[in-house]
Amino acid sequence: MSSGFDAPKELPPETPKTFRRVYAVLFFAVASLVLLSIGIEKAQSLPDAIVGICRSIRVCGPPPLKPMPPLRTPMLPSGSNAQEAARPTLERYQRENPDYEITFTPDPARERNSCKDALIKIDCKYGYEGTFSGKPKWRGLIERLGF
Repeated sequence: MSSGFDAPKELPPETPKTFRRVYAVLFFAVASLVLLSIGIEKAQSLPDAIVGICRSIRVCGPPPLKPMPPLRTPMLPSGSNAQEAARPTLERYQRENPDYEITFTPDPARERNSCKDALIKIDCKYGYEGTFSGKPKWRGLIERLGF
């Protein structure tokens, strides 16, 4: 950049003291704002790190459960039951929430079948529904103390 202007590296000696003070205060204010903005940007990840450390030494409680929508299977061939149909989803929820005991509760009232009114029940298919719930495997020290 050759615009013919070079920024001064220091104030000339004949600069009045008042201007030097104003310059120093402005420099300090701008430098503080820059450092503060960098600090705020870095501090956004700090709460997650602190909570992670708190949970790893079991002072805080386990993390919240990840979403576990209810199960609604497609129509499956006969010979299966709700527990078997829910097993893959249950295992996935257990992997996603390692600090919880995940259980499946089938809803027999919402079980569907394709042979409900058939006289001879051949090649029936069944659909199952149910909900998942989670119970923490451990409690944090803060929770145990009643805070």
